Amino acid sequence: MSGAQRKPLHDKRHPNGKINCTLAPIKSPCRAVCKMDEATGFCVGCLRNLGEIAAWGQADEDFKQQVLLQIAVRQITHQGLIV
Repeated sequence: MSGAQRKPLHDKRHPNGKINCTLAPIKSPCRAVCKMDEATGFCVGCLRNLGEIAAWGQADEDFKQQVLLQIAVRQITHQGLIV
């Protein structure tokens, strides 16, 4: 899901001409593999570290977007790690 664009739930115009667009919440990148790699400290399923995994449920959308960007970088730098 790295780098994925969030899709609008709806797009309605108000009488004032402005667009009211609500974004869908960012979904967890968890792939239910849940095994930590000792060498990197990342989960081999989702490439998050324990701190990112623990914080995800209460995190705001900005934090989640930053984690997804980090995962995208990790996918490039740790290609052999992902299950």
